[in-house]
Amino acid sequence: KIVALKLSNANEKAGRNVTGYNVQAKSIGPNKLTDEVAGEIISQVKDIIPEYADPNASRPSSDINVVDNLTSTSTTDALSANQGRVLKNEKPGTIYKKGTSASDLTMVGAAAFITGSAKSAYITIPLIVAEEVTSISVTSLKLGLRIAAGGYLGSMDGYDATSIIGSVTLYKDQGLVEIVCTKSDGWGVPNNSIAIGRTVVSFSLS
Repeated sequence: KIVALKLSNANEKAGRNVTGYNVQAKSIGPNKLTDEVAGEIISQVKDIIPEYADPNASRPSSDINVVDNLTSTSTTDALSANQGRVLKNEKPGTIYKKGTSASDLTMVGAAAFITGSAKSAYITIPLIVAEEVTSISVTSLKLGLRIAAGGYLGSMDGYDATSIIGSVTLYKDQGLVEIVCTKSDGWGVPNNSIAIGRTVVSFSLS
């Protein structure tokens, strides 16, 4: 009872709840629970919970600075839980923002489906953009797309398809941009062919 009383008193002074601390004390006979013994146990508690050594001492302050953005370049600040949520919900990879202008950017993982009597190539390029982006303008396009049967679409690596760019569609949810390039004399491959590889593209986002 004395130990419980002193623990309770220490708890009040420190303004802390010690629930959850596993404080172990040796077994004491019913007539040997003196103030001296209780004081020894309290001393052990102080070693486990340093704040109890001086109930009036100020609590240690945190030196950790929490930032709530993804633009900080600090190597010591902590990222907020809110930004952790943002990162979790974002697609992986580079996210291009509104106002971005890129020149001759190499994009791997591109693919093309050639249809329409082998005259139209529907080229999809991975491109992840920020939510505020509403449109894309493609100003140049070079192809490095290999056909399954062998060779390159356009008969060469680096074929310049800028002059035959037709429609350009941005699919933000899928992280893709689709560019349709049509050759009036055909691409020289069987209809419904598939080509994969990379593109070199210049674009601006608005």
